[in-house]
Amino acid sequence: PIGVWLLILGVSFLGLLLRRVSRMTKILSSGPRLPAAIRDMGFFRDRGRIAFSFSFQGKEVTARAVVMKTRDTQALSIGDPVEAAVDEEKPERSLIFHLFIE
Repeated sequence: PIGVWLLILGVSFLGLLLRRVSRMTKILSSGPRLPAAIRDMGFFRDRGRIAFSFSFQGKEVTARAVVMKTRDTQALSIGDPVEAAVDEEKPERSLIFHLFIE
């Protein structure tokens, strides 16, 4: 019985992971890219959050990205310009383009 539950849990986790990767790939490949600026950021150990703002369809949108602490993320500062890959359905789920594309 416990093996069945572990299998169900594993399949569920894999499904969620694939959905997230698929969404990110769609945003990065087909979402509009707009100029944005870093508004807030913070790190704890090897993880962090970066908030960035941009104008989309006449509204100011603030999106937040959960990131790993890397050379690229540590080089960013509040106020820095970045390029946002925008999720047109939910702009607050947008991504910082150069952090995901080399």
